[in-house]
Amino acid sequence: MNYVICAVLAIIFSMVSSLVTCGILMELYSRKIHECMMSATDRIKNLERDKK
Repeated sequence: MNYVICAVLAIIFSMVSSLVTCGILMELYSRKIHECMMSATDRIKNLERDKK
């Protein structure tokens, strides 16, 4: 019976840790994408300003 509980806890723990890792990676990735988008829009704005 203890083995079953241990197995269940191990599965839950591994799932939670992988979710946390995934969440952290997604957070970092989305921040990078956001910075990229911001710099891109800034460049476009600068180009439009230079045209005028």
